[in-house]
Amino acid sequence: MFLYSGGSSGFSASTVMLDTESGASVCLAGAGRRTALFEHTESFSGAEQLRLWQGAPDGGTASITVVTSSASQPALTVDGTQTLHAAWQDTTGYDLVYARRVNQGWNLETVEDAGYTGYEPTIAVTPSSTPHLVYGGSTDGGNVTDALRWATRGATGWQSEVVAPFRSGARPTLKVDTSGAPHVLWADVAGRSLKYATRTSTGWTQLTVAPAPGGTGVAGAGHDLVFTPQGELAACYSRSTSSTAWPTLFIARLSGGAWTGEAMPAVRANVVEEGRCAIAYASNGDLWVLHGTRSGVGFGAVYVSIKRGATW
Repeated sequence: MFLYSGGSSGFSASTVMLDTESGASVCLAGAGRRTALFEHTESFSGAEQLRLWQGAPDGGTASITVVTSSASQPALTVDGTQTLHAAWQDTTGYDLVYARRVNQGWNLETVEDAGYTGYEPTIAVTPSSTPHLVYGGSTDGGNVTDALRWATRGATGWQSEVVAPFRSGARPTLKVDTSGAPHVLWADVAGRSLKYATRTSTGWTQLTVAPAPGGTGVAGAGHDLVFTPQGELAACYSRSTSSTAWPTLFIARLSGGAWTGEAMPAVRANVVEEGRCAIAYASNGDLWVLHGTRSGVGFGAVYVSIKRGATW
């Protein structure tokens, strides 16, 4: 697994491990220290581990430590005090686990253990470091994973509730605003559309970001969510017009209670998008979108598209 970072002089790669890794989550900790939480399976024993990789801010030797075993689908974030927060599924009991980095160790808590839960978790924290999680779980605590659930820790412990129906591949993305309100973006796999929800004092409000294109088309199989420098919401997502058509990437913004989208320009002629994307804003207000290619010129390459003002 490789971790790339970019600056004014281009991109550089760091080797995390040359072995068998799958799921991973990345964030920047104190002093811009690159940090990754990833799954690792020992080549010979087959033992599963969750490991933490931390790059050295001064260019020195990076460190790798074992966090736990029997864990899958990690999610990682950092709060304003540079404390790491993580979530993952415990693959022994199919439970949802939350962890907070304390000194050189971790404090682990079981968030939910009813039925099969903790699938595809995502995590965000409020300015006061209160954790919020969104994940696939059960409507009634049974063994059918059919609900997109939200959980947060309050004064009396963890509370959770259903946001929407869930199917594997929803890949929820979670952000929390300065007031502590959660904002969720996910793929409605059954409806072949991209959905958004936020929670207010009266419950959850849902909006469609991108409807199903019709026929066998799919919107939102790949997606990501971000706050703009003005505190509004923006998203990137993929859209294909049929089950055999290559996807196109779109950028959408939430304004006036509705989402509006625009297609991103092609990177170059004969480049076919892979469909997944990540979105962020630079400190100068530029919009950055990370995306990969599936076939054609530049097959397998990863690109960054930057929008400065109205120009890509």
